Amino acid sequence: FTMPFKEVYYTPLTPQSFLDRSAYVFREKTAIVYGQQRVTYPEFAARVNRLANALRDWGLGQGERVAFLCPNIPPLLEAHFGVPLAGGVLVAINTRLSSAEILYILNHSEARLLFVDTELAALIAPIRESLETVQMIVNIVDEEAGAPGAPLPGPDYESFLAGGSTDPLPFWLEDENETISINYTSGTTGQPKGVMYTHRGAALNALAETVELGMDSNSVYLWTLPMFHCNGWCFTWAVAAVGATHVCLRKYDPGKAIALIMEEGVTHFCGAPTVTHFHPDHVSGVPLLLMDMWLMGRQKPLNIYGLHYTLDRLEDLMGFYNWSEWPEFFPVVFYRLPARETTHVLTCPEFYIHASPVHHMIPNIGLRIEFTGSKKVMAYSCDTEPCDEVVRMSAGADVLIHEATGQEPGHSSAAQAGEIATKSEVGKLFLIHYPTGRFKKGDIVAEASKAYHGEIALARDFMELEF
Repeated sequence: FTMPFKEVYYTPLTPQSFLDRSAYVFREKTAIVYGQQRVTYPEFAARVNRLANALRDWGLGQGERVAFLCPNIPPLLEAHFGVPLAGGVLVAINTRLSSAEILYILNHSEARLLFVDTELAALIAPIRESLETVQMIVNIVDEEAGAPGAPLPGPDYESFLAGGSTDPLPFWLEDENETISINYTSGTTGQPKGVMYTHRGAALNALAETVELGMDSNSVYLWTLPMFHCNGWCFTWAVAAVGATHVCLRKYDPGKAIALIMEEGVTHFCGAPTVTHFHPDHVSGVPLLLMDMWLMGRQKPLNIYGLHYTLDRLEDLMGFYNWSEWPEFFPVVFYRLPARETTHVLTCPEFYIHASPVHHMIPNIGLRIEFTGSKKVMAYSCDTEPCDEVVRMSAGADVLIHEATGQEPGHSSAAQAGEIATKSEVGKLFLIHYPTGRFKKGDIVAEASKAYHGEIALARDFMELEF
């Protein structure tokens, strides 16, 4: 007698099961927020079923690729479930790539369908005749945002969905190690390279994130991280796994992000340090920010990390506002970091962060961020004079972001930043906190290059680096 194990006790791991469960358990729960749109989990699942049925009716075969060139809006969330449900493999394309790079990805992945947001259609128009495998283009028209751009030849997204049934599709997956998505690098060292994610890997990574970050059905996740980037670090699936709420943000804007955090009660978001960093040693604006969150009805706890020096003064400042007397004020938890080298700050599945004290006019810390998947390292000096602590903290880093305010107490010049980069043997140097406008002091890249002969660039506000 042979036990039919796959029928008795084996269920393949796949993120698709997350949406199935949440649609059944959280029948009134909001799954997606986008502008004025509010989509419940059953509605989310119904649209995913429509997409999957429409893809199958069109003729999508098992394992065939479906590409999306789209910002952080609901159709790309739907694609993360609908394409795999139809038996396809999702290829979410970096919206910042050139037409030539996108052409290479579409041809290399052998995508049969391309869904493209009309604002990005101009990237496809000049290469449309060179597409080797794409047989149909579907236009995503974002009426919520009033996105510009003329559609390409082909149906619009809502019409394509309307041709599909809301009926659930039979569960087809037998091997959890089949590919669920292909993510392409940005091509910094040659042509973009495709990385295959499996159903099992995506499911386990998503579940690990919910555990590590303490996410549950009360969580609200803001989409500041591009969904095309490693499938949004798999948060596209993790949020659904716990029945939390997605808050879509078409384009990152600090004012909109802060407004959504307060209005929607956002508990989690991801992003590069430039998403949140302006002046980490200035605490004067924090009480007003907390007050705004309180006035907007925030109830979720807020964690704040920093040195004793900084957090003690922040608490004193908050005491001036008598925050302990504010009715129903949400919990704020201060995590005081010791002023010692390589202090552990935070760990998550994608990276972990350590802090080291640096030499500023007041106690300050630099950060070392190590990415577990790529094994790459980024170091950030913060405001500091040249010191051995920064050299040790950034040793061997792929990227060093170092301040270049000028050679004055508590700060470093571009030349000194170059010297630190050379001593640390880093791969690339970004200069930050440099004088601009009438305070500009010559060519600081040239100044830094006298001491460091690797690649040097000026950091920009909201610049994104891929690791």
